[in-house]
Amino acid sequence: MTEQDLAIIETTLNVRLPQDYREFLLSIAQRRRGLSDEQNGGNVGREASDVFYGFFTNPENVIEESRYPLESGLIEGQEWEAAYVGIAHSGSGDLYFIDTALDASPVFLLSHEDASIELEYDSLSACLEDFERVAAESAATEEVRQQAEAETRRRFGYLACCVWICVIVGILLAILIGKYHRGDLRAHQLVSSSALLR
Repeated sequence: MTEQDLAIIETTLNVRLPQDYREFLLSIAQRRRGLSDEQNGGNVGREASDVFYGFFTNPENVIEESRYPLESGLIEGQEWEAAYVGIAHSGSGDLYFIDTALDASPVFLLSHEDASIELEYDSLSACLEDFERVAAESAATEEVRQQAEAETRRRFGYLACCVWICVIVGILLAILIGKYHRGDLRAHQLVSSSALLR
C-alpha cells in the first residue's frame, strides 16, 4: 500500500491508523520487491503475500472487512466500535481486527460463528511474528516434502533402470540359450547323419 491508500482508509473509516500498522502496510510493497535480507525481515525469496497470507493488503479490503460485521448483521451495533479496523482473516474465516482508539495495537479475533470477540495477540508485532513463524514452518515443511518427493523419484528411477537391465539381460540369455540349443541340436543332427551314412 501507499500513503495515499492509508489516507483513503483513514478518511473512509474516520480513524487514525496506529503507526505500527501503517508501517506494516507500507512494508508489504517493499517486501514484494524482494529487498535485502536485512531490509526484508529475513523473508527473501518468499513474497509477503505468502508470509502474511490472510492480511488485507489493499484499502478496499480493509474498508469492506471493517464494515462487514455491522452490515452483515453478524454483530450488534453497540458491540462493534467505529474504531475497529479489520486487518486479516484467520484460516477458518474469523476476522482479526485492531482497535485504533488504543495507543497500543492489540489484535482481537471476531468469531464468524458466534460473533464472540477475544484478545488474540497483545500487540500487532506479536501477531506479525506469529504469522512469520507459521509461514517459515510451512515453508520448511514444504521443502522437506519436496526433498522426499525428489528422493522417491530418484529411487524410482534406479528401480526402473534395474528392471530394464534385468529385462535386457533376460532377453540376451534367452537368445544365447536358444542359440546354444540350436547349436546342440545341429550337432546332434550332424552326428545322427554321420551314423546313418556309415
